[in-house]
Amino acid sequence: MNAQAFKDAYMNKVRGSFVGPETAALVGVPAVDGSGRTQIQIPVPGLKDDDAVKAVGIYGDEAYTDQATVEAMEKYGLAPYKGQMAPPRSSLGKQFEAPAHPTFNREATKEYMPDVMKGIREGFMPVIR
Repeated sequence: MNAQAFKDAYMNKVRGSFVGPETAALVGVPAVDGSGRTQIQIPVPGLKDDDAVKAVGIYGDEAYTDQATVEAMEKYGLAPYKGQMAPPRSSLGKQFEAPAHPTFNREATKEYMPDVMKGIREGFMPVIR
């Protein structure tokens, strides 16, 4: 047994029946304005606090209104939303779920990225490693 596993087992025994929450993994969530990612801590079952994952999908409700931009987005198969991140082709199908960030736009992600949402339950968002 490694030192961390021993410490965790010991602390759970000391606490009695109380078992604390899952540790929070570092999750990169797309900014709603399309300016990159915001790093936040989210409790993801099965991940440690030093594990890093990237959220994918559409975040926020801010859509492009300029017709030329919307047409360009459609031409390249992108959703007309500013806060979005599609997984790399090599990671498509390898996504798993994490508790949803408040800005996660589930309906838009289901509409524009249906493959990303396969197996993702209500209240969760897709993430990749």
